[in-house]
Amino acid sequence: MAYIWMDPLTLSAIEKVEDSDRNKTVGVIQNIINKVFDGKQCNSDCAKFLNEVADGIVEAINKGWEEYFKSSLWGEKAGDEIYFVLIPADTRFPGFVNSLGDHMLTTSAFAVSAALAYYDLGCGELEAYGIKFDRELLRGFVRVAALLHDIGKPPVNGHAKRTEEIIKQLFSGKMPPNLVDALSKASSHHHYGRFYPEEVRPSNFIEWIVAFSDKASASSRSFLIKGKKDEFDNFVELALRIQNNKLYDLGGSDYLNSIRNRNSEGEEDDENLRTYGFLNNDEDKAIDLAKTLRKAENKLCGNKKLLSFYHFEIPSIKSYLKRGRELSVYAGYSIMIDSIIHRVSNEIKKRVGSEAVISDEGGSVLAIVPSSFDSSKIINCVLKNAPFEMIREGKMDFAFAEAHLGPEEIWRGWSGKDAYDRDSIRGFGSLLSKFFSEQETKIVCEPEKSDRLCEKCKMNPATEEGSCKLCKSAEDYYKTFYNAYRTLMGEGTEEELEGNEKYKDVKELRMYKLSKDLIDLLEKDNIRKPQIIGSLDNLNKDISGKDLEVDERRIPCLIVGDGDNFGSLKSNASTLTHYISITRRFTYMIYYSILYALENVAKDNYVMLESANALNRLPVIEFYPILLGGDDFSLIIPAQNVLRFSCYMDQALTTLNGRIEKGKMQIPQNLASMLTNKRPYEWFGISAGAYIYSNTSYPLFLAREKAEDLEHMSKRYSKNELQKRYNGSGFIVSILDDKYINAYEGGSKRGVTILGNEAKKVLDDIKELEESGISYRKILDYVKLKGDVLKIYYDVARNNGDSLKSVFHVISKTEEGGFNIYGYLILLSIMSKVLENRVNNKYYYELEGLE
Repeated sequence: MAYIWMDPLTLSAIEKVEDSDRNKTVGVIQNIINKVFDGKQCNSDCAKFLNEVADGIVEAINKGWEEYFKSSLWGEKAGDEIYFVLIPADTRFPGFVNSLGDHMLTTSAFAVSAALAYYDLGCGELEAYGIKFDRELLRGFVRVAALLHDIGKPPVNGHAKRTEEIIKQLFSGKMPPNLVDALSKASSHHHYGRFYPEEVRPSNFIEWIVAFSDKASASSRSFLIKGKKDEFDNFVELALRIQNNKLYDLGGSDYLNSIRNRNSEGEEDDENLRTYGFLNNDEDKAIDLAKTLRKAENKLCGNKKLLSFYHFEIPSIKSYLKRGRELSVYAGYSIMIDSIIHRVSNEIKKRVGSEAVISDEGGSVLAIVPSSFDSSKIINCVLKNAPFEMIREGKMDFAFAEAHLGPEEIWRGWSGKDAYDRDSIRGFGSLLSKFFSEQETKIVCEPEKSDRLCEKCKMNPATEEGSCKLCKSAEDYYKTFYNAYRTLMGEGTEEELEGNEKYKDVKELRMYKLSKDLIDLLEKDNIRKPQIIGSLDNLNKDISGKDLEVDERRIPCLIVGDGDNFGSLKSNASTLTHYISITRRFTYMIYYSILYALENVAKDNYVMLESANALNRLPVIEFYPILLGGDDFSLIIPAQNVLRFSCYMDQALTTLNGRIEKGKMQIPQNLASMLTNKRPYEWFGISAGAYIYSNTSYPLFLAREKAEDLEHMSKRYSKNELQKRYNGSGFIVSILDDKYINAYEGGSKRGVTILGNEAKKVLDDIKELEESGISYRKILDYVKLKGDVLKIYYDVARNNGDSLKSVFHVISKTEEGGFNIYGYLILLSIMSKVLENRVNNKYYYELEGLE
């Protein structure tokens, strides 16, 4: 039997799986167990063994996702971990948008948090299977049981029995027989519907916790698109075509037609119909079918809620970045904040489980924790070396059924309302929205009084050393990151950084991983290692540190980017599993797109420098990753590379997510294309601002403000123009320099704002104009004519007659493309000036461009 997993944002599949592929995931688990196993059967230390196995499983699932994105972009052959992604948790529509790996993670996140709260609150018995559980053994046992509860899939039929047998095979000889037998039962007894035999239904508190957690994950109702009923109908039609062409069994034609007709009926866990009552005309159907889940807290702990959200962040991150005039302080604050966030995340992972952390990028941590969770010890420990004035922290208890149906207060009151609208709101995303609306900001420390201000930020009281504690700490983080990168480059050793606590923090950051991954990619092609910009003044020097001539220098460009519609898509998530799949895609698509862009710019530069005989003088790629968040980023690159970077960013984003023109997407007749063609139903691109400034001593926080203004210009174009035409993804960038930033007012059309794939047009137009004798200074004359095409043509005919054909060609193409001529000429003048700089007596525009 063959199955498919469909990506919930692109509605596409990359590869089918079969029953035999179950052996791939089982094999990965076996390798993890063997790696943790030290050759001796655990006895008193089985808690440690089980928790290490659980950590290994979570790591393998996350590795599978990394390999999924890498194989999508680079075509690399993936390891067996990718089958945690490719195997669907549920073969039916619409549950087949959930990967098995994500369902494993979310089930365990709920289960371990509930189990620890059960223990802490003294809810009841702590003995099961004849075993007395202490807290750590319970934590490890429940984590592994929940993570592996569906390891018997595929197929769905008979998976519980297979799970029991697989668990016994995996752990036999590694733990005492009674613990192995107990684990096999806890993993497999997770169904409580009336169609299941009594002997396989939950019979103790552990099995009930796993069963309720499995239900809260609710893979069978995990995909509704808020406000896009027509798009969902199209998805149902696609599923029917797949079903009717007998490609895959998605639940049967009758089942799919019942969804299309909004007429789902049935009993909870009915083997013939498992939609949990969603889209039913009766608003109480889903609530009634979840009656056992609604009683979970009463059954386990006398109606006490066991689950909580926990959120931690350093508020107003941009206000900290604005304190940085120099790169060392500006970037140092970003590194420090990211490090603090990961410290909090690591403490939660250590105390609860790594699967409990939903996200820890973008300056905040979101996790599922026990309702008994106390964050005070974590916060005091984490903040002792980074005295931020304020933190934002929140915790909210919720019931199992609320994870499934949203906040209890919105369950009812939908009489007469559209069933689709009701059920697209009645879900996990609404529960999260409620939680985030109740956050509080806390003042955790007051800056010490001083007669003078910090010489770095000019805001906080200074210490005797001249800077405030925060700026000093930020600079220390910056130096640590720079030295860590030097170690990657082979210019230092890890021994030199031993004992530096900040070094451990830095090595966990994605900006460090980005640097390491880029080095690895370039080494495969025997290309020299990239260069981190240690100081903006380095752009004025060659590799040896010798000053370059003014027209040979690289010019700094600060790029800031932010996701379009990321927040609304997250809030639309029906379940935790759906939410995780969305947030992960956003995080990974930004990371891997930047990596892809930097790699390809480096390859281009290598060819360019080689042709100019300058490989021994200049780096193949220079960059500084200032911020890599969950939905935003910031980095510095030379302005000479910004067009190529934009083009490759757009290329990566469209490869990963697709981009289709609205109203023109047709379901292909080719059955294979029916599955692999991407069908994004929303726009989720990245809007960016690129600010070019020639003065390397210009305060970075001011440069960021300019870049953010340009980012907002891109967002206006995205919202007013692009999103009306396209679904999918892309890179929108607005580019201005210090000459035009305060003079240009962006219009609704493209001009200084372009879609990344249009960067090639800019490069081609500059080359054509330069070769015809129209340089940067002459384009400036055309800019002064404010886009009046007739006056431009007259000027060219009168003063540069030989160039008229090229100017006419460039402008006519630009008009046909819907560009604002005035804005586009400004962009050409800015980039012409940049590309008229030289590399060993060759202009940048003369060198090899984008293919």
